[in-house]
Amino acid sequence: MISLLVPKSKAKQWKDYLQSHNCFLKSIGIVSGSKIAAYLVNQTGDVPLDKYVLIPTSYEENNLPKEIIDCCDLQIIHNASLRTGMERNSLQERVLACVAGAIGKRVAAEQFIVPTRFVIYPPMALLSSSSFSTKEWFAFFQQYRNTEVVNKLFSIFAEEWKVTHIALNEPIPINDIMRRPLALRPLYGNFGKPVWGEPSTEDFENAFWVHCRQNGIYQTWAPLYTMFSRGNSIEKARVLNFENIHNEVIADLYAGIGYFSFSYVKGKAKSVVCWEINPWSIEALRRAAIVNNWSVCVVRHNEDYNFRMGSHQLVVFHESNEYAHARLGSLDTSAKHVNLGMLPSSRDAWNLSASIVKREPGSFIHVHENVMEDRIERYGKEINEEFKNKLKMQTTYQVNRVKSFSPRVWHVVYDIRII
Repeated sequence: MISLLVPKSKAKQWKDYLQSHNCFLKSIGIVSGSKIAAYLVNQTGDVPLDKYVLIPTSYEENNLPKEIIDCCDLQIIHNASLRTGMERNSLQERVLACVAGAIGKRVAAEQFIVPTRFVIYPPMALLSSSSFSTKEWFAFFQQYRNTEVVNKLFSIFAEEWKVTHIALNEPIPINDIMRRPLALRPLYGNFGKPVWGEPSTEDFENAFWVHCRQNGIYQTWAPLYTMFSRGNSIEKARVLNFENIHNEVIADLYAGIGYFSFSYVKGKAKSVVCWEINPWSIEALRRAAIVNNWSVCVVRHNEDYNFRMGSHQLVVFHESNEYAHARLGSLDTSAKHVNLGMLPSSRDAWNLSASIVKREPGSFIHVHENVMEDRIERYGKEINEEFKNKLKMQTTYQVNRVKSFSPRVWHVVYDIRII
């Protein structure tokens, strides 16, 4: 089932729209406030809950109208857990019956709690790391691991959620520069054989891929090899609304699967020049660009890009971003915006970003950092002073909080602007 996460100011507009198309689920109604968090996996900090509402619809992925897909004011939430109480109890009862049949005695709902915090990335359901956390679930999975009993159990969830695959989400290791979901735990469905070396075209074709849309932009990725952070959606939407990216060259030094690069392209940049070292991320970016009808060129290390800037909307260099200065120099260009989307810190690319940004008023370097809450403002001043010295130009800065990772740590983007 599809739900729409929309600003409160737009709630009536979208409710009326859905009602006019007979697609508003009145039996559930609009979800608001802290209740929204129950339907967003590990994302209690990615949206200001007091400013948004969740509107349930009867749409499925394959029949979403263009007005919804292309709208930048909303997020499409693939969340089958948003059900009426009766439907939710039905799933709980089927799960309890399956468990009881396996162990040969009656079981209680408080012992075998059905996961309610997950997100659907078709055709996969991604569960939060807190799922199946009771001691009874732990003992059950220990006893019946890799058996038909567990397969039957997960088939119940898959049927309810209308998916073919289920996985458990775990955090990305903090020191993994390729940002691979090494702790993703497949639970149900064929995720394919692991590929440890450089992937071939055949490996890409045989891999399991999922997808979603954010801000009207299609994105895809292979969950065994690349991550996706839904919590960046607010920052992506902010990038879409930048006023001075039209017909400009943009540099994204940590492209990933196109998290922020795509927002710049949709914002009508002349060309977004990217660097990425994970081949799975590059293939994901390439595939999604094609679906979005954007021109894309992938350039390997030691290959030349023999086109004028603007020939492709996306130019992806499969190499370390340490070559960015030489690459842009050979193209006789610099970047109006430089995006540094690496966490927990992008400091390693600060000097590089200062060397490739366009030296004129209104140019930006967007510095992504994980920062302790009580240090956010002070750190902004420190970063601004560092860039003022690196650029030898006057700069100012703006603080943008993206999401909280814990009560005290925030993903923050510092906009350093040349004045």
